[in-house]
Amino acid sequence: MIHEYAHLSIPMRHFAAASDRLSEYTAKQAHSGKLLGLWASEIGPLNRIVMMREFGDDAGFMAERRALAVSSDPFGCGDLLMGYSADAYVPFLWLDPVPRGNFGPFYEIRTYDGRLGGMPTLIEAWKKKLPPRAEFSPCLAAGNSLDGEPRFSHLWPYRSLDDRDRIRAEAAATGMWPPNAFPGSLPKPMQTMICK
Repeated sequence: MIHEYAHLSIPMRHFAAASDRLSEYTAKQAHSGKLLGLWASEIGPLNRIVMMREFGDDAGFMAERRALAVSSDPFGCGDLLMGYSADAYVPFLWLDPVPRGNFGPFYEIRTYDGRLGGMPTLIEAWKKKLPPRAEFSPCLAAGNSLDGEPRFSHLWPYRSLDDRDRIRAEAAATGMWPPNAFPGSLPKPMQTMICK
């Protein structure tokens, strides 16, 4: 299984039209994967739509990547698209599948640079520490990158930004979070994007 986050640059006043077309595209194209989420960026890089998709196998994922590479109408909204990038991740195998439904309205996508050779240690730390953290709020997805530099990404829903701040503070106060897979080491670069 592969999760993909496609980051599409769309002019602000065209988000609704682009979202409709993206939904149609994923419904019609046999190789386009299953749509898991479609959000507009609120905090972080602006004028973006983030589309999260799930591919059941490598062949479907590669067929979609090949089709997009030569498409004259990427994602069915080429006339609205100013550019796009796509990042693929292997979900942590011990996590439940991404559930269907609305868990937001705010969704935080956190992406951390990885350490060379450090992913097994990080995955084990998350496997141990995520269950108690999930008692405060669910982690909908987490996984390590397939392309580009080593990194991992995780997705969290929140009812409000105040709710996010409160939950994160409460989880940290337990001492169980964050996992701190590499104690004594300086953290690698991290990014966050909050979407709605």
